[in-house]
Amino acid sequence: MPGIKATNSKNITVTNSKFSGFETDIELENVEGFISENNQFSGQSPLETLELFKQAISESSLSKEQKQQLFNESLQLLVNGKSKGSFNSKVAAKKNYIASMIGSKAAEYFVQVAAAVTAGLMLHINK
Repeated sequence: MPGIKATNSKNITVTNSKFSGFETDIELENVEGFISENNQFSGQSPLETLELFKQAISESSLSKEQKQQLFNESLQLLVNGKSKGSFNSKVAAKKNYIASMIGSKAAEYFVQVAAAVTAGLMLHINK
């Protein structure tokens, strides 16, 4: 269960809150204008979740080239997708693709990282 879950929403702001004991921090689906300010989340950081996503890809049965391509395409979406519109639908499509290629846990990690990017919790992503 997430600390924050929003679906089909616009212009949500969460400030000065503390979340602990949740499986995931933030879960967003078809949400525009989500702002997270001065909040504290316990559990995995977005960077730790990104590492878990990368590890899930590396442990998959995909070829080395497919693993690299999947990770790079996922990062490109996270880094550049927000500025190109329809970010939520692109994330949903990529989540479904990841789930079909390597499993639902990896897809969950990807969505968690995408939510962190959307919420402004993850401003810089390095390969």
